[in-house]
Amino acid sequence: MKTQTGFTLIELMVTIMVLAILIVIAVPEMRYTIMNNRITTRTNEFVNTLAYARNSYTSFGSTCTATSGVCVQVTALSGDWTKGWKVWTDTDGDKSEDASKGDIIRQVTFEDDSITITPDKAVTNISFVGRGVVNDAPVNFDVCIKNHKTKDPAGRRLQLDVFGRLKLINRELKCVTNGNGK
Repeated sequence: MKTQTGFTLIELMVTIMVLAILIVIAVPEMRYTIMNNRITTRTNEFVNTLAYARNSYTSFGSTCTATSGVCVQVTALSGDWTKGWKVWTDTDGDKSEDASKGDIIRQVTFEDDSITITPDKAVTNISFVGRGVVNDAPVNFDVCIKNHKTKDPAGRRLQLDVFGRLKLINRELKCVTNGNGK
């Protein structure tokens, strides 16, 4: 007598139902993880850029301080930190960057604007001046998901001190929810 092997239709349907339930549970958690990673990545990029600018000041400091009082600048692109920023030097004292002279030493742009970076005061330019001191400091930067919903991950709050150091002061920032409060 031959024995049959394989799945019955009922076994297949039960397996598909269990798989569907697991997917329904896993997909929202996966979205949360992805959004949390985006916030972390953008925060790290911002911290790394300001650390780079601060370290660049030590390279250019003696040259720039003698001519303009301002050496290394970090400027928000189009006045919005969410779109990106550039690090540049003002070695000739004209208070503007000149790409042909190699003034721009790093530029970071973001096509995806699902993560926002918002300062607590109107700051679109961070200037490292004498001995690496920062003008307009202290200033806080909130890194959040655009159109934040209640179930989205928490944002981050960074504080830039007068010495040009960024530190994380709130890892669980309650970002503002969007208009429908979801």
